[in-house]
Amino acid sequence: MLCDLLDTPGDYAHHVRRYSNSLTTQMVFGFRTSEHTNPKLRQLFESFGKWGELAQGASSQLLDLFPLLRSLPPFLRPNYRYAQALHREEMKLYFGHWMSTKEKLKNGTGKVRR
Repeated sequence: MLCDLLDTPGDYAHHVRRYSNSLTTQMVFGFRTSEHTNPKLRQLFESFGKWGELAQGASSQLLDLFPLLRSLPPFLRPNYRYAQALHREEMKLYFGHWMSTKEKLKNGTGKVRR
């Protein structure tokens, strides 16, 4: 990250995002994210942005103010299906990381710490 910051200081946010994701994926899944243009990294942060927009929306605020509204059927809650779709995409990403790591451990190419 420090080398990236020295090379392109204007891309500060990209470097911090790449580093934090790389650190996490290395600890959990055993691989590093070496480029901030990595499609899975971009997908992760786009998903974060979408979740943020959803949480800031008026319907989410209404659900926070009036918890009773959470018991309404899903078709009466405007962002319910959208949130479900976001969750499915997010789970595909994490499940893909997990299955890839599981396969590498099975083949003997994964990183094992003891």
